[in-house]
Amino acid sequence: MQIAKNYKNVDLELLKIAVILHDVCEPYDKKEKHVELSVKVAKRILEKVGCPKEKARRVLEIISQHSTEKIQKPKSLEAKILFDADKLDGLGASGIARVFALFGQQGKEPERAIEWYERKIEIALKNMQTKEGKNLAKKELKFVREFLKRFKRENP
Repeated sequence: MQIAKNYKNVDLELLKIAVILHDVCEPYDKKEKHVELSVKVAKRILEKVGCPKEKARRVLEIISQHSTEKIQKPKSLEAKILFDADKLDGLGASGIARVFALFGQQGKEPERAIEWYERKIEIALKNMQTKEGKNLAKKELKFVREFLKRFKRENP
């Protein structure tokens, strides 16, 4: 919502539904397939709760465009906002903690987590969609980069 408040004509209902459901199925060992899996599960949920077909179609389209695993240029303003918000959620202390937890679940060492995380950050930054998202990312990156630099220094 922090990004959305800076833009007119955002369908907040669609955006909120997509935010809630965008990672509804994200198995730790199938991260690269989480968009496809989340779209399938979200579709079943939307059908079950009686969401109108056109609204459900639009929500699923927004969800399908939020990932950096298979980058699709987000088409709607809502998809652009979700894309950026999802990338911002991966930055900061919580984002770093989730990356280490994910790699720990997979039995991988922290060094691999950092390599993966740094690649993901670079991909995300190249593809940020909104001016507000870019500005927020710049603020968070200062902390992230300092943390990673310090972690590497402490764990040579």
